[in-house]
Order: sequence, then C-alpha cells, then structure tokens
Amino acid sequence: MKNHLKKFASAALASAVLLALCACGAALPENRVWSASDLPGKTVGVVMGSPASGYLAPFSGDMTIRDYTDAGIMLRDVESGELDCALTDRTTAEQRLQKNKKLETLAEPFVCRSYRIAVSPDNRKLLDKVNGALSALSADGRLAAVTSGGGASGGGEGGSGTLLAAVDPTMSPFEYYGTDGQPAGIEIDVLRAVCGELGVGLELVPADADKMLYLVESGKVSLAIGRLTGTESADLDYSDPYFVSEQLIVVRKSK
Repeated sequence: MKNHLKKFASAALASAVLLALCACGAALPENRVWSASDLPGKTVGVVMGSPASGYLAPFSGDMTIRDYTDAGIMLRDVESGELDCALTDRTTAEQRLQKNKKLETLAEPFVCRSYRIAVSPDNRKLLDKVNGALSALSADGRLAAVTSGGGASGGGEGGSGTLLAAVDPTMSPFEYYGTDGQPAGIEIDVLRAVCGELGVGLELVPADADKMLYLVESGKVSLAIGRLTGTESADLDYSDPYFVSEQLIVVRKSK
C-alpha cells in the first residue's frame, strides 16, 4: 500500500512540475521596447536585404542586429523572446499581425520617408517626363514590383537618347555594387524602369551623396537618385515620390 502511495505521490509531483513548465512556456516575456529610444542594448531582427537593414546599419554598435531570410520566423522569435523586437515595413507588419494577436506595432514609425529623383530646375521638361513615367509605372503595379525587389527591364545602352544619372552605391539595399562591380539595387531598378518607360538609355555615374547633388546642379548629369527626400537642396527640383518607406517596430503586446 505504501509503495502505491509513493508511486501516486511521485506521479502527482511530476504532473505538477510538467504543468508548471507548460505554464511558464506559454507566458509571453515582458515587452522591453516602448519607443525607438529603447533600442540601444536590445536584440532587433531584420530581414536581410530589406530597407530596414539599411536603416539600422548606422546603429549596429548600439544594439544586436539579427538577420533573417523569413519575416515569419523573425516575428515568431519576437513572440518567444529570442528578439526584443523587429523592424519591418508597414505592409508586412499588417499582413503578419492579422494572424498573430500576441504582437503589435509601436504607434510611432521608426522611419517614414518619401524618396524622390532630383532634377535640375532648368530641365522642367525632363521632370514632367519622369513624373509621367512614375505615374504610368505606379498605375499598373510595375513600380510597386520594382520597389519590392522585383527588378526592372529597360534603360540599357542605346534607345532614343541616354540619361546620365548620378547614384551612390553605398546605400544598400537601395544602391550597392553588384557581383559584377556595377551599381545595383532598388533605386537602380527604379531608374531602369523609368528609362524603359521613356524609351531612353541609361548611364550611371557613381558619386557620393554630396557630389550627386553638385553633378545635377552643374548640369553634368540629368538627374540623381539616392534616398533623396526633396529637402537636400533648394537649388534642385524633385520628382513625385517613387517609394514611401514606412518602417515599424514590432513588439510583444503589453499585458
């Protein structure tokens, strides 16, 4: 009888321990990120090659950044506590969080910027053509495909004239040097799509951020692209936005 009681007590204790462990595993870790100012010292997830990785790069010394190839896995790691938070675009966040009620986004975006193409004010006709091309590309979804990493065709050698464009291939993933040593990236694809729509060729002129603007102002190139928001120089005209970048911080829901 005593042996049976001992076995029963042991089984009961084991069950209690197992239930306790399950309960602990089910509990979400407390959220530790309430604003962008809380990111230093935290572990933050980003999808490799996404704009989010580029925005966080200057702060890599202040936080631990983990790269992911899959946004779903990244957000599951936020939920489990492996990550303190993740940085992703609004579209991805809204789609993923429809199915995951344990996560939420902070009210204030980490980044919200509209990017534009710089053109000399002496070349109003070109600006109108660029805006017309962007409008056409946007209307049928090609611009969205390009800015989401789908690439672009057109804007190669030849065509009815060639546009010289200043670019800064040090702004990955927007612009960078590809494996062939040539400028590549989202913004290069935008230029190719615009030139393809206009039926003209494209020649790229690598330059740093400051020199890009000088090259346009001096008339040495037709236009410039490189995460320009339209506030960099009062001496230039800027196109309609080709890309609105809104990056949100995803965190565990507060209890």
